[in-house]
Amino acid sequence: MSYIRQDYDLSHLTINVGTDCSGLEAPLVALSLLNCNVIHKWSCDNDPYIKKHILKYHTPTYYYDDMMNRKHSDLPDIDLYICGWPCQNFSTHNKNPMGFEGKDGTICFEAIKTIRAKQPKYFVLENVKGLISHNKGQTFQIIKDKLKKLKYNICYEILNTKDCGVPQNRERLYILGIKDSPFYLKTPSVPCPDLKDFLIQSLTGTKEKCLIPRRLDALNKAVTKHNIDLNDDWIVTLGQSAGNYTRATKNYCPCLTTSSWSYYVTSQERFLTLAEVKRLQGFPDSFDLDSVKSRAFKQLGNAMSVNVLYYIFYHILSVDNMNK
Repeated sequence: MSYIRQDYDLSHLTINVGTDCSGLEAPLVALSLLNCNVIHKWSCDNDPYIKKHILKYHTPTYYYDDMMNRKHSDLPDIDLYICGWPCQNFSTHNKNPMGFEGKDGTICFEAIKTIRAKQPKYFVLENVKGLISHNKGQTFQIIKDKLKKLKYNICYEILNTKDCGVPQNRERLYILGIKDSPFYLKTPSVPCPDLKDFLIQSLTGTKEKCLIPRRLDALNKAVTKHNIDLNDDWIVTLGQSAGNYTRATKNYCPCLTTSSWSYYVTSQERFLTLAEVKRLQGFPDSFDLDSVKSRAFKQLGNAMSVNVLYYIFYHILSVDNMNK
């Protein structure tokens, strides 16, 4: 079962796809929900567990372990390119976001080289919204200047998962490019479903197990700060940084991270389960995860939201189709 609205169908389209740094391959899941006929030309990720997952559940013609050490001109031809390069160097949640100077900070330039070499009809680049403001905007200006030289019609928007039909407050920057077809991204406006629809109501609360002293203290501070009624559907983050960086939202989930195993549901007196985190990232229930829970939570926290990609792909592919 998919927990996102499936209003569109692109089964008439066959598209060659290449993905870099796209983790659990949310782009391919989104395209499958649109019924696109996908020819998966390549994947690339340097995480061995992600590689194992991709090769188990997908069939890329090629798999690359490192996009920094490959000859871009030798890559297969593609129609659509997606890259969600690592965000730690640009995130406002990082105490010292080092930008291009940090580890993996220049991967975005490799993505641009890939676009230049393969000239796909469409591309989608994804990162945290902090990329726009990093280094007083100079970092993003460098990226925009390099993209401008590619001679694509380009737009960029910050999209929130909760505005695309899934109750999670996850803002991400999406940079879109299309050859030849002038366009703008029509921001989705999809009613946000009730959080209850994404939660498993039959589970027993585990309050005593969840609320060790450190977490209980963080929860009590959040209750006071946000005027929380514990009987309502609030989700409060109670991970290692609980206290200083605790976040709490009512009727939708705070942005999922690699520590999403510690997101406390006040009305149910327990943490979110893997199945619920998966739904809150737009993945269908049938989507298989890593058998090790800690890795599965981390991989979901790093994933792109399937529902956001679903609307992006429909928009850029249907715009192009209408202009033919």
